[in-house]
Amino acid sequence: MLARAAKVLFEELELVEEHGTDVDVAALWAALEEVAPRAAVMTAAATVVALVPEDEG
Repeated sequence: MLARAAKVLFEELELVEEHGTDVDVAALWAALEEVAPRAAVMTAAATVVALVPEDEG
């Protein structure tokens, strides 16, 4: 689920960059929530952060 959400995020950011517009946070969340509810995305991200060791340079 998190990988699908990241894919949507990157695609949306590419569109913003291509069109030279500002990021519409509400529209971005709406696109992500088509993959999964916001709470599920945030929980999955927190789990990954907890499981992956911090980069030490």
